[in-house]
Amino acid sequence: MKFGFFFSLKEFEDETLIERLYGLTEMFPNWLQTLFQNSYQYSKYFGQFIKKSIWFCSSSFTILILPILIQLEFSQVTEMQIAQTRQVKSLRKIKIKF
Repeated sequence: MKFGFFFSLKEFEDETLIERLYGLTEMFPNWLQTLFQNSYQYSKYFGQFIKKSIWFCSSSFTILILPILIQLEFSQVTEMQIAQTRQVKSLRKIKIKF
């Protein structure tokens, strides 16, 4: 028994996902297909460029700037230790006077 919009499964051929996607490409004009293909290629090149630039920046930071930051931190720690020893010495002098 068939109704207007009900079909049996035997009437349709099985299609793979790739065949369906390829069938969808026929809906769009060629200029739009080439535009999407070119944008995919450009995005792939842009991704490679970003990857290389991140690598360059991070390695440059590690080699050039990180040692400077470590040295600055070391000098700040030594200055803080000197200030603490001065404070301890001044407290001892005050205790001695009283």
